[in-house]
Amino acid sequence: MNSPSHIVINLVLLGSGVGKLHTRSILAGSLLPDLPMFHFYFVEKFILHTREKVIWMEAYFQPWWQDFFDLFNSIPIIFLGIAVAWSRKSKSAAYFLVSMLLHVLIDFFLHHDDAHRIFFPLADWRFFSPVSYWDPSHYGKITAPLEAVAAIVCCTVLFSRYKSKGVKITISLMVLLYTSYLAMSLFVWK
Repeated sequence: MNSPSHIVINLVLLGSGVGKLHTRSILAGSLLPDLPMFHFYFVEKFILHTREKVIWMEAYFQPWWQDFFDLFNSIPIIFLGIAVAWSRKSKSAAYFLVSMLLHVLIDFFLHHDDAHRIFFPLADWRFFSPVSYWDPSHYGKITAPLEAVAAIVCCTVLFSRYKSKGVKITISLMVLLYTSYLAMSLFVWK
């Protein structure tokens, strides 16, 4: 699933009635599993000048990159973090880690060829979901528009939940982007 979708879904599911600090923790936790991917792309594209096709067909699958991605998508590591947060009575850390866990669990069902080893470093097992959030060979033409609809619905919920003008503008821009994407996917990708 795309990072903005993780943000809005996690905020809807975990953010009701929490304060600003915990909302920020949920936001950060929803993003952290994807941050290694942004780092990877930056390094490959702008430092190593790797061609786009090579980035996604070869470099992505290199063992060192896979270890880096899976470290941030590891359920055992997240559970360890939750245990530490619980023992220290840190609600903010707990929200952060539970948000990471929610991200990983949603992605578990939406990654095929790019599946993560969610039990890393304890096991190399991957679940190659029959459904992909992007790959047309694995229902991506259906899943991508459904993700956009889910994101729009979540943005609508968040719009009514938050009172800040800046937050409402940001949510409105996300709705506009997802609506444009949805229109494109429905009318252009037939």
